[in-house]
Amino acid sequence: MVMLNIIFSHIWHSSLMAGVIIAVFLIVKKCCPHRFSGRVYHMMWMLVLFRLLIPFDVEIPYSINHLFPENIQMVYSQEYIINQLNDNSNIENQNRIDFPATATAADHNHDRTQKTSAWSLEFFSLIWLAGFLVLACFTVLMALKFKHRSKYFKQIQDPELINLVAQCCAKSDINKIIPVYEDSYFRIPCIAGIFAPKIYLPPDICTHINNHQLEHILLHELAHYKRKDLLYSFMAAISAMIHWFNPLVWLAIREMKYDREIACDAYVMEFLGEASIIPYGNTLIGLCSLLPNNPAPLNLAGFNENHQQIVRRITMIKRFKKGSYKIPARAAIIFILVGVLAFTIGGCFKPENNPGLNTNANAGSESTVDDEIKNMLVIIDPGHGGEDWGGIYPYGAADIESVEMKEADINLEISLLLSDMLKQSGIPVAMTRQDDSTTELDQRLKFVTDSRAALIVSVHNDMHPDESINGTRTFYYGGDKAALAELPGEKAAGIIQAHLIEQLGTTDLGISNSNFKILDQAETCAVITEISHISNEADRQNLMSDKFKIKAAQALHEGIIDVLMEMAKTTQLQNQALAGTTDLQGEGIVITVDDRKVRDDQPAFMIHDTDILNIVNELCSAGAEAIAVNDERIIATSEVICSGLTITVNNQPLTSPYVIKAIGPAAELEKALLAKNSYLESLKLFGMEAKVETAQQLVIAKYKGGQSFNYAQPLHE
Repeated sequence: MVMLNIIFSHIWHSSLMAGVIIAVFLIVKKCCPHRFSGRVYHMMWMLVLFRLLIPFDVEIPYSINHLFPENIQMVYSQEYIINQLNDNSNIENQNRIDFPATATAADHNHDRTQKTSAWSLEFFSLIWLAGFLVLACFTVLMALKFKHRSKYFKQIQDPELINLVAQCCAKSDINKIIPVYEDSYFRIPCIAGIFAPKIYLPPDICTHINNHQLEHILLHELAHYKRKDLLYSFMAAISAMIHWFNPLVWLAIREMKYDREIACDAYVMEFLGEASIIPYGNTLIGLCSLLPNNPAPLNLAGFNENHQQIVRRITMIKRFKKGSYKIPARAAIIFILVGVLAFTIGGCFKPENNPGLNTNANAGSESTVDDEIKNMLVIIDPGHGGEDWGGIYPYGAADIESVEMKEADINLEISLLLSDMLKQSGIPVAMTRQDDSTTELDQRLKFVTDSRAALIVSVHNDMHPDESINGTRTFYYGGDKAALAELPGEKAAGIIQAHLIEQLGTTDLGISNSNFKILDQAETCAVITEISHISNEADRQNLMSDKFKIKAAQALHEGIIDVLMEMAKTTQLQNQALAGTTDLQGEGIVITVDDRKVRDDQPAFMIHDTDILNIVNELCSAGAEAIAVNDERIIATSEVICSGLTITVNNQPLTSPYVIKAIGPAAELEKALLAKNSYLESLKLFGMEAKVETAQQLVIAKYKGGQSFNYAQPLHE
């Protein structure tokens, strides 16, 4: 099936590229019907035939792929995807365009509606094969029927006719005499046979026409032989069978036949001269009224086609000038240019000429993902290994010879595929093991801790005493260390689980919160995925399929990309919050402090900049995530200084009372500010007014000022 998919991908590509050339030719012919001779147009159609039949492109150093729709590019990359998967896994597999976007692609933001699923390519390949076989069988049957009927064809032995044929062969520079037959099987004069040609005439045609008209017919048929039109007709028949699904191909073949007849007319007129224009035209008109309006089959070259085409031929004959059969220099240049276009246009869609279609297995250094995640390290942990087999089938087998399946091997196969996919997408990857070796859990944890990875994915499969249990599950742990991760494990597990279920179609066992050691001890986002159950017959059959393993790796690849993108988004939001460039909302507290007024002959005390700074520091220590003083957002470059009777924050003068808002854990913030010996309590001792209120919903506006850096610049690694 893989070979069929590759063949169909080639044919589909050739048909699309030829379709572009056909459309251009048809437009030119419509706009300039008499600009070029029939011979020139017929040669152009020959280029189309070669484009349809030759399965390769001439590579070019530049690309014009932007002139064509993106889906055309992706369709052609099917072959590369198959080859890539075969190179990685050495197995039969259906091809997809979603990895790596083929490889392309791989961009995780590409529109999924543009993906062609493996089953659909296989389906259309089978449809194409069925159509091809039907047409091939029909063609063979017609050929057998013709061969059987040819036994009864009557060869004309009239000496006068034989002498006329010999004269026509001499005029046409043919060194042998072509035999002539007649039979009611033929409705129009025609010639057949690439290597042993024979001219066929309808019965009694010689009684209705004179010798000059018969000479015109014979010269026309011999022109087909001399010009190799029979070979081109055979090529056209093969093209029609192969590209039966493309209506433009059928239209091109029809136009080619029309232009072939006009070219033969011009060829004959070169022998007869301009004085024979009217007699030759009368021959066409006479046969048009005498013979039925039946076109010759593809493998035959006939004298007349339909009446509309006869009108066009008469018009071209009237315009004939001696020497017009020769190809002018301008037409030759156009022919060469069109030929170059026909055989290089497809090369523009090759991966090496189009970065978007890069499917080279060694192109791991080419990043196909957004810059935000290309430096996020992913650790893949193939569960078990070495002496630790994990789950096995049959369950309880005591020696290696009786074991049909080891979980450790399945985990490693999927992990290696996943690693290649991530590298090809531009994601840095590390693995806790890359072969069937024993790696202790503590070693894995040390490796994870030292690597400072953004995400850990431990690949497993499950066993269950109840063999009816099947499906896919993903684990996470929401312990104390989970708060240190850039993304909650629960969210990461949900994303990866969704991709696995969508692509594998297995039973959805959901996500579970479990304190496995690798989840509990990891100080980063970590998940364990159990793809299937070795103990279940259906799941076990899936795991024995290489295609299923690749689909599992693809699902994990897409899930990991989405998790990393979510991490980048979360990090971006956190950075914006820390920089104060976005509005924030959440629970928190509101602190109001004011100067001590003059009373009972006691002097007044003013709130100073140090008072504000001390309160802000205590809030930060207690977990505040955003702080504003009188709606002035505190950021890293904020200044809090005294300026006469006012306090300046962010270069904005503020006056009492000072309202300090802080978003964070309200209870913790309130406890810290009202604790014994806290700074706020000491202000109260001096008679300052200080009030603390908790709020379920606070809004702190973003920083209103501008920021510029004259000396500090980003460090590019």
